[in-house]
Amino acid sequence: MSWRNYIIGIWGAAFLVGILVGLHGFGSVPLALAAGWFVAAGLLWRRRPRAAIVFITIAILMLGLWRGSAVSRQQQSLAMLIGQSVTVAGEVADDPQVKTNATSFTLQNVVVAGYRYDQTISVYTYGLRLQRGYRVVLAGRLRPGFGSAAAELFYPKALTINQNQSWLERWRQRFFAGVDTALPDPIAPFVLGLLVGVRALIPKPLQLQLARTGLSHLVAVSGYNLTIIAQACRRLTGRLGYNTSFILTLWLIGGFVVLTGAPASIVRAAVVAVLVLWAGRSGRRIRPLNLLVLAAAVTVAWRPAYLFDLGWQLSFAAFFGITVMAPLVEKRLGLNDGLATPGALPETSTRADTWRQTLLKLLVESTCPS
Repeated sequence: MSWRNYIIGIWGAAFLVGILVGLHGFGSVPLALAAGWFVAAGLLWRRRPRAAIVFITIAILMLGLWRGSAVSRQQQSLAMLIGQSVTVAGEVADDPQVKTNATSFTLQNVVVAGYRYDQTISVYTYGLRLQRGYRVVLAGRLRPGFGSAAAELFYPKALTINQNQSWLERWRQRFFAGVDTALPDPIAPFVLGLLVGVRALIPKPLQLQLARTGLSHLVAVSGYNLTIIAQACRRLTGRLGYNTSFILTLWLIGGFVVLTGAPASIVRAAVVAVLVLWAGRSGRRIRPLNLLVLAAAVTVAWRPAYLFDLGWQLSFAAFFGITVMAPLVEKRLGLNDGLATPGALPETSTRADTWRQTLLKLLVESTCPS
């Protein structure tokens, strides 16, 4: 098979390699140098397209290296403060997990000694009444972080300085309040867990019951939730016209990402869903490996720390297993059930057929647990 079929995947892989090398502090390049290689590729495109593709690949690699090295410098700067008592200001990035006498959450948009870091810090403190989007000031000893968190703070002194939230977060909180008003406790938080995967509001006894009965996955949001939404929107809006239905589906996917709080697995699933729907709309052929690498590159470009996020890693591992490994195993064993064969999208005669094939592939390719 020609390497041209995988050029998008090659470019995505080049960006990921650049990010990974830059994050480990193995090199840095100025952004202007990457831009120069893009300009050179544009000049060569008509006369020597193969050379232009090589130039673009190098430029994308440099772009990833620039992005990764910028984050690495911040990580090293923050690492110098590990073990010291610091005062940290930041914004609550997720729904705080409230236990008997403790609250845990992630802090983003961190400011230490007047310097802003594009990093996250895990915080464990006494029971504060916090919501996503609140601004807080914390004073305590900084400890090494785990996973995607650059550092941790254990039981620091805490003060809420601003409760102003973005309009998206206020809309999200109103949705939660509406569900809580319509349903009794503990049904309301359980329904929120089923719909958008918010576990923080589920009472601890109910969480323990779900864990003991092996049903915790019911409140784990995944790409399958996104698939159901896309299918439902297509059926409800199909009579409005193809383009209208397509746009409304994209808006609904965006709204779902906002409601869930944009965890790494849902961001991955949303990117995959948009790419698959776009390919189906345009009638293009799309290969699972290209889709996998491109989705990874897009999410990591937005937040490089995703590379160290366990949810992101498991989501892509499941995606790879479903879309790449499963067809190879089926082919090896001589199995073909007509469903789990997510190769290239078949070329169809009408837009409606392409739409149906797209949704079928979306069902197969987005069913990855968080």
